[in-house]
Amino acid sequence: ITLNLNDFNPKYPKNPQILGEKLRKARMDKRLMIKELAQLLGVTEDTVINWEVRGVRPQDGSLKKLKEALGMF
Repeated sequence: ITLNLNDFNPKYPKNPQILGEKLRKARMDKRLMIKELAQLLGVTEDTVINWEVRGVRPQDGSLKKLKEALGMF
């Protein structure tokens, strides 16, 4: 049996509905911290938090980088 430790994390979105939740789930599935994803994308940690928590939509250039980093969209 393989356990997904994220299932025990209350911040892990089990049924993501909105873009921010989908981003958070994809990031956590890749075992990336907010800081690590921000560095990969060349943005600030606050930018990643804005996307995941505050409902700010990434700009097109960032969406492309997110797709490459997280394998989504």
